Amino acid sequence: MLAGYTGKLLKITKMTVLFNRTHNLSLILCQQPKLMRVLLQRHLLVFALLLPLVPACKPEPTPEDVALQFFEHLYNDHNLEKAELLVTNASRTKLHADFKYIEGALGLLADGREKEFEFKVEYAQTRMQGDSAFVYVWSSVDDSTMETLLIKEAEKWRIDFTYSKPTATAEALTKQVIEAEQATVFIPGVAADTARH
Repeated sequence: MLAGYTGKLLKITKMTVLFNRTHNLSLILCQQPKLMRVLLQRHLLVFALLLPLVPACKPEPTPEDVALQFFEHLYNDHNLEKAELLVTNASRTKLHADFKYIEGALGLLADGREKEFEFKVEYAQTRMQGDSAFVYVWSSVDDSTMETLLIKEAEKWRIDFTYSKPTATAEALTKQVIEAEQATVFIPGVAADTARH
């Protein structure tokens, strides 16, 4: 009887070792597409046998993917738990604090009815800067485009929910006002009115 259990235990151990080795091999194959192609070309039969063991090699989500998922979870699914998985650790407190206001505003917009909002990424405007990315997402919530900052945190793209687009400084606004006045007021001896030239 003890020999029967030992034999079964030995089989389970061998299967576990085999599973761990094939799982490790599948991870290597997902990370090395060249190796996968070489195996396919040279060892078609071996590759055919290993193929079912390879998990779906899915690339990491892009900043655009993460931004779209975030807005879907927040505005359409009303799922704070899923949305908070897509923000930086430093942003979670602000997201929790703002969630009730977002939900209240959405309730007013929906007028008591369930409403599905649409989000579209403006891919041509995405700006990558090392471990940060600016993604521009158009929203049917208010028919505007949002500038969204994403940061790589633990090798994954996450929304910086504390980010707000910088506004013009007082100095820049003053300069704009002066330039606007100069463009409309003619001062003798100064060619400020560009519309006349």
